[in-house]
Amino acid sequence: MDLHRHDECSSFDGFGKPRELAELAKELGHTALGLSNHGNTNNLVQHYFACKEFGIKPILGVEGYFLPKYKEQHRGYHLCLFAKNHQGYHNLNVLQYEGEKIKYYNPIWTFDMLEKYHDGLICSSACIAGYLAQCLKDDKMEMARKFVSKMVDIFGDDFYIEIQPYKISEEGLQERVNVAAIKLAKKMGVKCIMTSDSHRGAKEDFPTYLKMHEIAGHDLEHIRGTYKERYMPSDEELVQRFIKMHKSDFKASEDLARGMINNLFEIENRVEEDIFKDLKQTLPK
Repeated sequence: MDLHRHDECSSFDGFGKPRELAELAKELGHTALGLSNHGNTNNLVQHYFACKEFGIKPILGVEGYFLPKYKEQHRGYHLCLFAKNHQGYHNLNVLQYEGEKIKYYNPIWTFDMLEKYHDGLICSSACIAGYLAQCLKDDKMEMARKFVSKMVDIFGDDFYIEIQPYKISEEGLQERVNVAAIKLAKKMGVKCIMTSDSHRGAKEDFPTYLKMHEIAGHDLEHIRGTYKERYMPSDEELVQRFIKMHKSDFKASEDLARGMINNLFEIENRVEEDIFKDLKQTLPK
């Protein structure tokens, strides 16, 4: 399952339309497909029906922006939420609405908001821009431990630590954070999942993806260094990437990788098949 993933509604960040991405997921053998655009729930309905068309389970999510407590002039750290059921989908939208009230460039979520609206949601620690990863990057281990403990208090076993086996522009950083995150997860009894954080569909779409960032005025050297591998992979490709990246860090790197893939299937099984089954489409008159 490709869980942590972006499409064209991650503005100037993701590339690809719901139907073509769902079709590719089916070809790669995925039985479920997530969507977690930055800071919005746009395209979740389109994603849902595209997945249904190709016979795979839709996972509805958001990669939002988190601060332990709101403070001005801070865009927040990345954090992923996914709906298990209709209540979870409702709470995704409520959190976006509440986050807009205290936004700074992006809607902001706080611990207080997550405690209030966590019902029906699965949470994962997100990418290198997540709060946990930034704590580990800066060797702030006590802050990392406290964050994980708090998230477990809120979400229980619906909180997962993300491990992402791709290179980024800052050499060696992703590898170092992965190792620290896996060790912390083991120490605290929290499960890890392996995610692609894919921002496009096919590997061959990279030139078009680069052109999109060029139009947006982004740093293309950073994009080349960080996003070249962020196409939709198969589960097996993720496993092989992890083994290649961490064979010297963990003796049983393949077993570890396959265990993290199995935890993705655990999430898939927790998500209801037809979250929208009792909803009626209401169009403006």
